[in-house]
Amino acid sequence: MRNLILFLVRYNAFFLFVILEVVSFSLIVRTGSDAQRQVWLTSANSVTGFFTERYNNILQYWNLPEENLKLQKENAQLKAQLRRDKFNHTLDTATVYDSLYEQQYNYIPALVINNSINLQNNYLTLNRGKKHGIKPNSGVITSDGIIGIVLNTSRRYSTVLSLLHRNTKISAMIKGSDYHGSLVWKTTDPRNMTLEAIPKHAEVEINDTIMTSGFSSIFPEGVMIGVIDTVWREAGSNFHTIDVKLSSDLNKVRNVYVVKDMLKKEKLELEKETLDE
Repeated sequence: MRNLILFLVRYNAFFLFVILEVVSFSLIVRTGSDAQRQVWLTSANSVTGFFTERYNNILQYWNLPEENLKLQKENAQLKAQLRRDKFNHTLDTATVYDSLYEQQYNYIPALVINNSINLQNNYLTLNRGKKHGIKPNSGVITSDGIIGIVLNTSRRYSTVLSLLHRNTKISAMIKGSDYHGSLVWKTTDPRNMTLEAIPKHAEVEINDTIMTSGFSSIFPEGVMIGVIDTVWREAGSNFHTIDVKLSSDLNKVRNVYVVKDMLKKEKLELEKETLDE
């Protein structure tokens, strides 16, 4: 209490000034002319508007994570409606044509909460796991392209084998052609990978688009991977050596989608049965 009294005594002139200012403005509003009151009200509204705008800006900033999550859910729903993510039931025979489509792929939004790009074998961690329907060997993509493959899952989290891993091998093809090969990471550059097994007679050009082939049950066909950066053929080789510039920047990846193939089990069981014969 003593400190409070000393504080008030020390700054009594300032507090007296504030009180007199308030009284003066009050008298202007109550007894002044209409012009004076209008000036006061206009100034008060300007000050109130200024602080209200700042408050709303701060509120919008804190609401960004929630808004981003809503946008992710909407994008996941839109992706699932794409024609490439449906299973084609078309029967093209002499007498029957059936154009029905069955949903094959769904997308689960997730957030990258850990990521590495400067190791020989890099991984990501997602904030979604088994309780969200995520399973190992599921593809992980963004709106820009592919990111990796789910390796392990716990109840709430998943680890992802990054594209930037020596064991990563993605079935990829050149857009507009039937040639496909394996995409691997052989360098230390996080923006470039190598496309192998494209035969030498295939027509390959710089800036040709590389996308997923759809030959595995991990990624749908036609998901963007990148563009051809350089291409050459070593003497005596029957294949091109192709460097691919990735469309996704794994150093900045944050919001992702886990691809869920709902027909995967049926396909794998049939392939296993065929191999066992």
